[in-house]
Amino acid sequence: MIRDEHYFKKLQSTHFNSYPSAVQKMALLNNSLAVCTGKQVDFVQNGATTSYSKFESETRCVKWRPDGQLVAVGEASGRVQLIQASKRV
Repeated sequence: MIRDEHYFKKLQSTHFNSYPSAVQKMALLNNSLAVCTGKQVDFVQNGATTSYSKFESETRCVKWRPDGQLVAVGEASGRVQLIQASKRV
């Protein structure tokens, strides 16, 4: 079993938010999941969800820095924000 499969099997009983708009992208790093939807990014770790929503336009992409400290989020406007993820999850 690959590492990602193991992580998602652990999450089977976790309740995820339902979103009013389409999920654009998701990124997984270790035990942390970042979900881009609308004008927010949700960070999910160990069943807990925190949101970051200081975006001017809809989020389109997300990428973790390999050490898990930062997340880059691209917006529809072309703007890119770096978020200190270690304080979010």
